[in-house]
Amino acid sequence: MSRELLHELPSVRRQRQRLTRWSLVGIVVGSAIFLVAYVHNVIAIEERLRQISVLRRACDSLESIVAARRQRVAQLEAPERIIPAAQRLGLELAPIVLSVVPPRDTAP
Repeated sequence: MSRELLHELPSVRRQRQRLTRWSLVGIVVGSAIFLVAYVHNVIAIEERLRQISVLRRACDSLESIVAARRQRVAQLEAPERIIPAAQRLGLELAPIVLSVVPPRDTAP
């Protein structure tokens, strides 16, 4: 039995060497694919972060424009500005009548 093992030993050794070579090639190729995918992902994330930064700046700019417009609308709607303009046009200020409605009885 030991003679059979000695005769098989070189063939087993060759198979192990082939397996080891292919395993090494597989590891190198797999590592290269992983590295390319990782770098691509990092580049894509950096691009998205730049886009988010640009959009945030645009949003801040638009928010300041909206705030300025709201302030301008408040100025234009102010009674201190409208009443003199209405009087120049010949309009009169009507008195406001408030009436108090007595509460209803809920009992039948």
